[in-house]
Amino acid sequence: MCVRLAVRFGIFAIVMMLFTVRTAQAQQRVRLMPQLRASGIVCVAFSQDGRSVLTGGEDNAMRLWDTATGQQIRSFVGHTLPVYAVAFSPDGRSVLTGSGDNTSRLWDTATGNEIRSFIGHQDWICSVAFSPDGRSVLTGSQDNTARLWDAAMGRKIRSFVGHAAQLYSVGFSPDGRPVLTGSEDGTARLWDAKTGKQILALIGHAGPVYSVALSPDARFVLTGVGDFGSARKNLDLIDGYLVPIGTDPFEVFRVAASRLRQ
Repeated sequence: MCVRLAVRFGIFAIVMMLFTVRTAQAQQRVRLMPQLRASGIVCVAFSQDGRSVLTGGEDNAMRLWDTATGQQIRSFVGHTLPVYAVAFSPDGRSVLTGSGDNTSRLWDTATGNEIRSFIGHQDWICSVAFSPDGRSVLTGSQDNTARLWDAAMGRKIRSFVGHAAQLYSVGFSPDGRPVLTGSEDGTARLWDAKTGKQILALIGHAGPVYSVALSPDARFVLTGVGDFGSARKNLDLIDGYLVPIGTDPFEVFRVAASRLRQ
């Protein structure tokens, strides 16, 4: 369960399940993680080698799990409000978290100790990402901004300002130069990491942009969009758009859509 749905509706998972995909049509449950009775799981991330999973929850803590056994390896304690975003560094030696306490924190994977904090956002941090080389981190917040930080020093390098509403998702391009953001304002935006200037605004979405990703060759942006509208039983949860970079930003091509009905 990701923060964009949990924050909006107050829905949190209380268990975590690991699946293996055998065909395009079927999934098989292989592991049920121990139930966290005192809290819900808000966000999850796999390590690069797939041997462990990191979760963030309502109890303000993160937990590292062994995917082979389903057992908890360790916890990371320090945030004072729920953890809404987690990510592993490229080398797996550290993990990054974002929280409702307006801070992002870097932790030692092996010990669970906090290495440093990234302080400056004025509202919840809903998304975090490492640069491909692990030397910088990106945070997206409900204060409508994204910020780039020096991972080694903890200092802010620059802010990305232009969204008219809270950010839900951030990400780096494969070479780390452009960064991508998605927002409640219905746009995804591409920014120059070196200058902080906006390169491109992708508009025309039917609702808030909850997730963003760049293709490995950096030619395409993929956005996940939700149009919840007013309270209702039938919810259009996901709408996907594939946008060629460098073309007219009004040319938005839908590539996937699914609907969840209650």
